[in-house]
Amino acid sequence: MAKGGAKAQSAHDAPVHVTSAETYLEAYTRLLQNKRFEETFRSLTPEAIIGNFNERKNETVSAPCASALAHYVRGIGQREPWALKMQDASSKLPSGIMTGNIMNLGSFDECVGARGRSAGVDIRGRHCMYEFNLTRSYRALPYDPTMSICLPNSCTERDLLSLIVSTVGAAGDSVFLPTRAKCVSERGEFWDGETTLVVFICGAYCGFLLLCTVYDAMGRWLADKDCKSEDEKTLVRFSLLKNAESVLTTESQKNNLPVINGLRFISTMSIVMVHDFNRILEVFNNIYLVTHTRAAPYFLGVVLGFIIETNCKLSKVSRSLGWLVATGIVITIFFGTKFVLDANYKYILLLEMLGSSSARFCWSFVVCWIIFSSINGSAGPLQKLFSWKYFLPLSKLSYSMFLLHIIFPFMRMMTSRNPLYINDWLTTHSYIGNLVLSIVFSFFYTIAVEMPVFSMDDLLLRRKCLPSKEDDSPRLSEPMSNDYTMTELK
Repeated sequence: MAKGGAKAQSAHDAPVHVTSAETYLEAYTRLLQNKRFEETFRSLTPEAIIGNFNERKNETVSAPCASALAHYVRGIGQREPWALKMQDASSKLPSGIMTGNIMNLGSFDECVGARGRSAGVDIRGRHCMYEFNLTRSYRALPYDPTMSICLPNSCTERDLLSLIVSTVGAAGDSVFLPTRAKCVSERGEFWDGETTLVVFICGAYCGFLLLCTVYDAMGRWLADKDCKSEDEKTLVRFSLLKNAESVLTTESQKNNLPVINGLRFISTMSIVMVHDFNRILEVFNNIYLVTHTRAAPYFLGVVLGFIIETNCKLSKVSRSLGWLVATGIVITIFFGTKFVLDANYKYILLLEMLGSSSARFCWSFVVCWIIFSSINGSAGPLQKLFSWKYFLPLSKLSYSMFLLHIIFPFMRMMTSRNPLYINDWLTTHSYIGNLVLSIVFSFFYTIAVEMPVFSMDDLLLRRKCLPSKEDDSPRLSEPMSNDYTMTELK
């Protein structure tokens, strides 16, 4: 005992912080050497929570939950099948903690499928997830530890938090504090008044598109398109058949830059790929949503447009130097990203500052250089590659892909019943699946939402300002403004 009656704090019990000279993995390993960390982590397992309730009979828990928990504990003691299923469906202390496995999802299907009867009371399982944060003295975990517990369906999220707080109090001073609990029953309430309204609006909109499509098809069958009035032509603009033709055409319009089509689609492919990684999603949330972080590509595109308009020509030496710089940027960004995402990466302030401030601008320079070189005929095989005619219909889907692609990894994450162990094959498989789904859904989204919205915009806002056009279909075959590929060159 130390002076004053306090226990002497050993090196293994000292608070753990991440320093700039070590990786999160190294700091996490030091944290695991802390004896109190392991003991507290074990004390917050579902088995410990139920055991603490059985001993203390937590009075802060609601009466229905307390009664059901008492039946649940009695059922475990009597080896009732339904109670054993609920116990088995709850998380256990996970293996692989040394490698960062501090999340256990339990067994959702086994939990919600557990049903029994005890002393005339019906018991059904309810799957709950709970998280806990480290206290201020410990900062080495990359994310909050998460576990699951199968409780009787009469218990609420508030009841679960009360059980956890009681368990933490019983364990004494803890390195963990409970933060969030989420419980899900087998069948949640889904249909309400707002849902009815949304379904009605979507149904009416789809019915209108279907009506316009049928009208367009009948007109084609009767071959009377030259006799259509202005109102009839307006209806045809919302035809799914006409919009699909506009998207799938490979004929480029006048003054279009074909090289942009390939750049747009390949850039979108790269965005779909990087968003399969959680760390990139965090960067997206913290940086990309801030508008001014995208100012550099926009202004660089404006400068490129000015240079193109002035018909600027470069010497052979200047062109060679430009390609050397562009190639160096691509290699640096590729290997730099790989270096930063490595598990053993140690935080380097200067590198982080340079990367955050210049990466977007440098990548934009590469895109601008390829466009400029293609216009001047010095891009060689890259010009032929990016100008491939089948990139034109795919590029028309790029903006919709950008909007929709993030849905699929989130759906996979939100509906996962078991942990996913990431490796190169699983990442590649996920990327290809997300890419194909993004293309397919983007096609239908483009012809059913994006192009009709363009038509409404043209009808409501531009009819009085613009001269009549021979082609009354939405002009998706021209480059559209996408700041992440810098295709707006005016």
